Amino acid sequence: MLADINNPTLSIDIKTLTRASDLCGILKANDIQRYAYAIKHKNQIMKVGMSADNAHHYGDRIYRQVANLPGWKTIPRSGCGKDILTVVHDYQQETGMIVHKDDCTVEVWDVTNVPQSSFRIQREAELAENDLLSQYEELYKKLPIGNPKDTRVITGKPAISLSAFNNIFFYELA
Repeated sequence: MLADINNPTLSIDIKTLTRASDLCGILKANDIQRYAYAIKHKNQIMKVGMSADNAHHYGDRIYRQVANLPGWKTIPRSGCGKDILTVVHDYQQETGMIVHKDDCTVEVWDVTNVPQSSFRIQREAELAENDLLSQYEELYKKLPIGNPKDTRVITGKPAISLSAFNNIFFYELA
């Protein structure tokens, strides 16, 4: 198991941030490049996700979503991350609680230095996200409201191991 739902590598209270982009600096300072994450409201998971495989900056994916949480003084110009607004709406409808960024946290499970098991660099982040989804489902008998589609059926498929890939396409000179 790559991610224990009760033991994140890092937990960040959103209310302590001056700007949502401060998340990028926190992940960079901790050299967290590949990760699974959970966005929580009052200690309840709203959404589980993972780092983007084409991210140019530390924490891109989390930052874009957190920047769209209600409560910031500014609204992002970009449409990236706006999908969190649907999650917030659905969560508020289900729980009756109002979501404000100051009541939210981001938990991060770092897989940056986990030995690569596949030639796909994001494989460990996918597996960590799958671990979190499975643990959540075990506890609550459903997926988080922000994960309406079960991505485990896509990302949980077997992948060719890095050693098998190398054996097929590369050989050592004696």
